[in-house]
Amino acid sequence: MRQLNRIFQISLFFTSLLFFGQEGITQISINIGSSSDNKVTRINPASFVATYPQSNTISTSYAVKGFLEALYKIEALNLDISAIGELHRNTLISSKQNVRQIGMRVAYGMSVRKNYPKLYLQPEFSLKYTEDRINDKKGMQHLFYTSVEYDFAKGECFASILEPGGFYPSNERESYSKKSDSLKNQNPNEKKSGELLSDWVQVQHFNSIGLEHINYEEVLLFNASFAIEVYPFSGFLYSAFKQYNIIQLRYNVIFRKQLDSTQTSLFIGTTHNYAANLNIKLKKNGKTAITFGYEYFDGGDPLKGLAETKFGQLKVSLLSNLNF
Repeated sequence: MRQLNRIFQISLFFTSLLFFGQEGITQISINIGSSSDNKVTRINPASFVATYPQSNTISTSYAVKGFLEALYKIEALNLDISAIGELHRNTLISSKQNVRQIGMRVAYGMSVRKNYPKLYLQPEFSLKYTEDRINDKKGMQHLFYTSVEYDFAKGECFASILEPGGFYPSNERESYSKKSDSLKNQNPNEKKSGELLSDWVQVQHFNSIGLEHINYEEVLLFNASFAIEVYPFSGFLYSAFKQYNIIQLRYNVIFRKQLDSTQTSLFIGTTHNYAANLNIKLKKNGKTAITFGYEYFDGGDPLKGLAETKFGQLKVSLLSNLNF
């Protein structure tokens, strides 16, 4: 109860800050994804898998992995404030998992270098009350991360592949329709299929580095995370279906190292995650999509009560950003 009161007090403080700067509010949104921990985990969709045996002697098994977030974005302060609820439960594997989390997250975007190549940091802090019903443990998690982004000067085309978060190449055929008619001679849609690099492939990647303190285990961890997504034949599929990024190949790696000498049974090491997905966007802005795909997981997650394990699964997932 003391931990919940702490979350309430901190939430009240940031709510006051929100109203103080409400003229700068540019966006209120509801987000759905896999895990709210950091920028790398947030890009993955929430998923649900279930088996329903016909036999009365065998119970239904399922896996649920996702978060629901209410986010306030204050553009004047370049600040995100959000309330989060998460559920991570899996009865399909031998290492059963059942973790519920509630908390808040604050993220701040800051410019470190204003000249090209520009450098940005996005530090973020999360405070989560966690209940692990398998291991009968509960308490606070304090998570601090930052992601690094850079912006190269226009014209440095090949260097832009190093810019996290953005697609390289861009959605060339789609983005032209949003430009003025004065650029008509540059219309990429006049080029034949296969003449643009984005017809063949697009690449996107993310990074995060930070510290994780699990209070109820008295453990402090270092975390370095990286994700890369490859979209083959993206422009060809746009020409046929008016949607980029339909086929997605994704690889995530999370490295953790314990920074104290506390004895723990938690999995602390390197986790690998591979996925091949088919994305169907439900909104033109591409911020809500249903994903059908296959995922292979090798590792564990001390924040979600997941012991070391390996498994593969077919799944249906949802990634959503609804603005109000």
